[in-house]
Amino acid sequence: MNNIDLKAHFIHGLSNKVRLTILELLKSSEMTVNEIVEKAKISQSSISQHLACLKGCGLVTSRQE
Repeated sequence: MNNIDLKAHFIHGLSNKVRLTILELLKSSEMTVNEIVEKAKISQSSISQHLACLKGCGLVTSRQE
């Protein structure tokens, strides 16, 4: 990917209200998907889809427990 593509990919991650809400929730501490669902009041499938986008854009990381 060239520099412009990287910037566009990053901006795509920030271009959605739900993804910005998730980032706001995660800025202070780690959370599970269920905790994000509870606080954001958005379906688990939607949260998971948006988290996958954020992860693909390099804005969040994940780990299994």
